[in-house]
Amino acid sequence: MNFLSNFKYQYYLFQLENYDISRYLKLALRNFGQNKEQRQSLVWTLKLKAIVVLAIVLWVLTSIIGLLLMMRHFTFNLWERIGVLIIYLFVLSLLNFIYLIVASLVLYPLDYFLKNRIINRAKNKIKTFKNLKVIGIAGSYGKTTAKEIVAAVLSTKYKILETPDNINTPLGISELINTKLNNDIDIFIVEMGEYTKGDIKDICDIVHPTYSILTGINEAHFERMGSLENAVGTIFELVENSNGPVLLNADDRLIVENYKKYAQNRGIQFYSAYNSELSEYKINNKVFKEDASGFEFNVFIKDVLFGEFKSKLLGEYSLGTIISGMILGKIFDIPIDKIRLAIVSLKPVAHRLEPIINSIGTIVIDDSYNGNPDGVREAIKLLKKFSKRRKVYITPGLVETGPKAQEIHLQIGKELGKVADVVILIKNSVCAYIVEGLMAVDFPKENIYIFNSALEAHGHLAGLIKKDDVVLFQNDWPDNYL
Repeated sequence: MNFLSNFKYQYYLFQLENYDISRYLKLALRNFGQNKEQRQSLVWTLKLKAIVVLAIVLWVLTSIIGLLLMMRHFTFNLWERIGVLIIYLFVLSLLNFIYLIVASLVLYPLDYFLKNRIINRAKNKIKTFKNLKVIGIAGSYGKTTAKEIVAAVLSTKYKILETPDNINTPLGISELINTKLNNDIDIFIVEMGEYTKGDIKDICDIVHPTYSILTGINEAHFERMGSLENAVGTIFELVENSNGPVLLNADDRLIVENYKKYAQNRGIQFYSAYNSELSEYKINNKVFKEDASGFEFNVFIKDVLFGEFKSKLLGEYSLGTIISGMILGKIFDIPIDKIRLAIVSLKPVAHRLEPIINSIGTIVIDDSYNGNPDGVREAIKLLKKFSKRRKVYITPGLVETGPKAQEIHLQIGKELGKVADVVILIKNSVCAYIVEGLMAVDFPKENIYIFNSALEAHGHLAGLIKKDDVVLFQNDWPDNYL
């Protein structure tokens, strides 16, 4: 056993679980004694360094004390002492997760103090920017796409600051405010993440949104949320804690069913990719390009042509999100020509229905960052649009769907079985449900391939993929879920 590798693997798992002790403990016990290959890299943050250093100190101290006690009460010759030492260190290395948990608990008061110091500093700083407009974006899915669209449109006229990558927690947003927000910024666009009730309110208490956009609500993070009711209440915290216009996705059932309860007399506008009656904006003459270059479409407002547009984004749902950008563009007095240029210039967000065409003509669609049921449905809908290509779908399924895991993955299998020609699965706790759904619609069993790991599946792709295929990679489970 390589002690150092075992230690490092536990650090890796702890960080994947965002230092959540209860979740990490379950994961550590499930992987007890294992040292799997890591598909991602450790990020040596100050917090991780402090926890690791203290854990190592605790390990060394207990090792020394334990050895001294053994040597005091037992008589060993030289070789026996060496053997006992090796066995003793081996056992302690397997219990490394306990040292990490203890170190985290010891450091918790300091960590809590430092976090609150950073957050309070951000709260005080943002209050000094009296003319700053803040746009909050929340939802179970589609947040990053919405953020990029809104940023592209508004940046044609204003100086903006947007939360980068997956920075969507109170601490991450506070650090961004403390380091990047300045007097040159006109608009701050904030993507808000959520795991439990109160998460979005905590962010709103920091940034005080002027405008709010809700992208959609589904079973994402159901395991942590506990119920769809909790998810609805949590995501609508953005609406309840903002003081300006509200933009809502009219294509999302849970938003439409619940907005009156939370939005009340707010200035509400709806956007839709599928011409919902709630939205004044309608899409006509929609054309999908099978070379994966995107859509062409016209937008009307109350039967009056607003403009002709092109978009490189592949998800049909994104046309609705683009309309949310148009609505904000009108609110902020941005000319139609600039809105059109911003939209045509938009590139697919990395790992979210991102097309890659290789040298032999295969279209690879990277949707590896998509991990929610609505996103899967959109991915399958996109795959169906490629009528002239063999369609290959690769997925490990979804995580954190809790008691709805079977229901959700059965449905995924049924929908997938009507569209795909080949399905490649990564073996895990939900794989069998997808297979069951495929079989329910008479999908050919010989066209289902199941591999033990993502690395194994990727190693066999060359033998499975043909020229001119369209291959969609949907969701990439982090190692803590495999």
